[in-house]
Amino acid sequence: MRCTACTTVALGLGLAASVQAAPSNDGYKHSKKPDVEPHALVEQIYESDLRAGAYVLQGIATENNNTRAFGTPGHEATLDYIRAELGKSGYYKVTTQEFETYNYTPFGNSTFEAGGTVYPVATPEFSLGGEVSATIVKVANLGCEPSDYPASVAGQIALIARGTCEFGLKVAVAQSQGAAAVVISNNDEEDPDAPAASVTLSAPPRPEGEYLPTVSISLNAAAAIQDGAQASIGVFAETKLVTTANIIADTHTGDPNNVIVLTSHTDSVLAGPGINDDGSGTVALLTLASKLSMYNVKNAVRFIFCTAEEAGLIGSTYYVENLSQSELSKIRMDLNFDMLASPNYVFTSFDGSGAAFGQAGPDGSAQIEDVFQKFFAARDIPLNATAFDGRSDYGPFIDVGIPAGGLFTGAEEIKTEREASLWGGQAGVALDVNYHKVGDDINNLNYYAWLVNAKGAAYTMATYAKSLQGFPANNATVATPERKRSIQHRRSAEKHHSEHACGPKPII
Repeated sequence: MRCTACTTVALGLGLAASVQAAPSNDGYKHSKKPDVEPHALVEQIYESDLRAGAYVLQGIATENNNTRAFGTPGHEATLDYIRAELGKSGYYKVTTQEFETYNYTPFGNSTFEAGGTVYPVATPEFSLGGEVSATIVKVANLGCEPSDYPASVAGQIALIARGTCEFGLKVAVAQSQGAAAVVISNNDEEDPDAPAASVTLSAPPRPEGEYLPTVSISLNAAAAIQDGAQASIGVFAETKLVTTANIIADTHTGDPNNVIVLTSHTDSVLAGPGINDDGSGTVALLTLASKLSMYNVKNAVRFIFCTAEEAGLIGSTYYVENLSQSELSKIRMDLNFDMLASPNYVFTSFDGSGAAFGQAGPDGSAQIEDVFQKFFAARDIPLNATAFDGRSDYGPFIDVGIPAGGLFTGAEEIKTEREASLWGGQAGVALDVNYHKVGDDINNLNYYAWLVNAKGAAYTMATYAKSLQGFPANNATVATPERKRSIQHRRSAEKHHSEHACGPKPII
């Protein structure tokens, strides 16, 4: 789930970037191991496996300031744990894919004062840190073009109205015209006293200019501020270049030209340990990897533990964008698992067919959805659809035409009366009241929902590891540089994974 406290953007600067081609089938097939069967694998998934993994991740967080956020020692310890677990069976080729990326971390509350009045503010992610005292210069139009800025903006604080173009473009253009800081006024007439919250300047660097100390204020606050007023702004944050890694585990056995990919993310937000988001997905995949090692598979299976998802799908995007066309053509699907144990859960799978939300996935996504539905129907458990909007680590895969599917038990969405009638729980309460908070810990998980979802993941993985009969051919195509830039800005600009959202778009 998207983090508003620590944001990164991948530069594509590979360090030890060992993205391997699909491994060759080197004869690693144990005669004493049975071929994988979906129902048999399902029976090997136990609640005790999930509890044990949750306990380890909670311990890692507790020892590291109660967080496993990207760029922290807690995240590095999480990666060490994953590597150690994957190496136990000898069944996998485990690869670390390292790359450099920017990490944005606020360390204090931003401030803004104008004309002697202190105004509430929100701080866009990637704002430059710093303190500036100068005069307010109101920018004409919407600040999207250099011509919108008067010469008097040089060295001063530009006040720019929200709209038309994205926040990041406004700030970069303001810097190119000499501004020292930027204040962006919200345009929400329904809530004119609210700054624009949960927004980002998107990925640095930008060709239009550099970023500046930036805050957002409300529509009413902007109306009260006079052009030429004395003002001061303080943004307390740091952006630094760090190294991170995806962890990739490939089965030695199975057809390397038909690869079943499973993804989850390894990072929490800075505010808490992230045991549901997405410790639940991480532990589920580790459990599946352990149990799968008891079987042979016909089609190769690849587990990808993605870094920096909370920063805008950085790890999964980097992985996909660094695949050659040959490597890409061997990936038949991505099965993504993010937030499987929400305490006030719903059971949903991604709407690959588009029947529920009108946004279908690449050819094959509907078939994946059908397999999940088959698993739940056999157990008389209702399964609804959730929007197939690309707001978790499957997003970069569908962007290049790889079909995908997955399960999700809900985040900040409020449970409806109908949902409570289907699955129990409390209507009118968030599906996960601890979403992106300190309470996302080992004490606030629904283990029943988690176990059902882990078994559903095992069933679907094993179904396709056993046979791809009737599944559509691969039509994936490597993204062009222009398309990569478009996707990067879209992914870094919008909070993702909301069931009722209409899809990612730049913040304007």
